[in-house]
Amino acid sequence: MAVLDGRRNNKGGARPGAGAPTKAARSGLQAALDTCFSQTEREQVLQNLVAQALDSNPKVSLPAITLLFAYVYGRPTEHREMTGHEGEPLEIRVVYADA
Repeated sequence: MAVLDGRRNNKGGARPGAGAPTKAARSGLQAALDTCFSQTEREQVLQNLVAQALDSNPKVSLPAITLLFAYVYGRPTEHREMTGHEGEPLEIRVVYADA
């Protein structure tokens, strides 16, 4: 097969190791964390996070509340509105090639 753009070894595709970790890698990490981070310690961390969420200082409480809500209820869906120049409606053009 000829290389079209002149580069050597132009095989395409993803690089080895690129992308999200595999399920096996995630479960290995989880097992390692389970042995290093006891159930009691996890509960203490969560209690500290809840205490921060209940703090009267919004600089302390807001990030903790955001994190708790994101994990308990899930992040809300982001909606983005696409507009043209200066908020005008988008203009969609369909151009057909000459046959």
